[in-house]
Amino acid sequence: MLTLWTVLLLCVTVLVVKTQLAGILSSSPDLALRFAPNHAESLARLAVTRQSGADGRRLDLQGAQEAALAALRRDPLVPSAWRVLSTSVLRDPAQVEQRLEFAETLSRRDIPTQLALIEHTSLKGDVAATLRRYDTVMRVSPAYDQIMFPALTNALNNPIVLRAVAKRLPEAPWRRRFFSYLVEGGANYSQQATVFQALATQGRLLDSDIVALQASRAAAEGQFDAALALYRLVNPAGAAMLLRNPDFSQQNSVAPFDWELEAGGFVNVGVTGLGEDTRLEMASVRGDGGQAARQLLQLAPGRYRISARIGPIEGYDEVSVSIALACTNGLEISGFELKADRAQDLGGAFRVPGGCPAQWLAIRMGQDSNAGRIAAWISEFSLVRETD
Repeated sequence: MLTLWTVLLLCVTVLVVKTQLAGILSSSPDLALRFAPNHAESLARLAVTRQSGADGRRLDLQGAQEAALAALRRDPLVPSAWRVLSTSVLRDPAQVEQRLEFAETLSRRDIPTQLALIEHTSLKGDVAATLRRYDTVMRVSPAYDQIMFPALTNALNNPIVLRAVAKRLPEAPWRRRFFSYLVEGGANYSQQATVFQALATQGRLLDSDIVALQASRAAAEGQFDAALALYRLVNPAGAAMLLRNPDFSQQNSVAPFDWELEAGGFVNVGVTGLGEDTRLEMASVRGDGGQAARQLLQLAPGRYRISARIGPIEGYDEVSVSIALACTNGLEISGFELKADRAQDLGGAFRVPGGCPAQWLAIRMGQDSNAGRIAAWISEFSLVRETD
């Protein structure tokens, strides 16, 4: 009587033999046919190698056709044999597509058939059919991403393709994989903004975490136009404001479009709540000065007025606080810098010149020459546009 262990051993042995046989059939159809001359899959693989020259031999289209026909006589449901017949023998595009589509009905997971259909339908200009096959391939396995994503990214330069992709992406399980490729070098920031804008136009902007991260990255690399375009998608209401989060109360903001606070530098920065009010506090135990916070603005040319309130922190020496504004492209905003050395309201007017599409607004704390303990707070920010 067979024991349980004997049965398990037999099962494992059969599995190993089947696996080895499958490897032989896949990698060496000529060798496999010596053992099984009527094996349909081996004949189909032989047809593929003869068609492509994958075995190092010269292309043999006639031999590929004969092997494919032999495979189909033994099993008419082998998709690769139908694919070989369509792509190596036929010259009529309609017949090619017909046989490829039949091969697709036999197995949607046969990637070479899907790739052949992608090529065929893209040459016809059938965007919907091409994207449907793209979707199929990328649903099968992430292994094909590095083949499919570059081609898809290049195709997005076509507005028709871009709109079609934007309609399909929200439901695609490979969407975040594609976005990861896109943002990690597959496209520049302007192209990324175009893709995400197309999604937003469809009313389906998803993965706003990726968009927000790219907005911050673009700003950090000085790509301000693209950075602002990306930020508008994440926070259209915030992008329309002259100054965001004036009381420093909001958390989880998208820096530097909302306040970007100094972290790990010589100035310790934090936000403190006092009743219903909040304020930005800056401190240094050894008198170091430096930038405490900044925000990226996009003020149109014109006249503005800015104001804030500053004050000392108990237990620390008083220190000067300044507010500075500068164009990101280096263009000067004449004479603008507000500075105070004691508790007071701080304010002043300035004019943004033409050719200054984005600006850095910075809060800085002065340095103490005696290396003392210094600190100050700032609150009640306001920025308004004045009539010229």
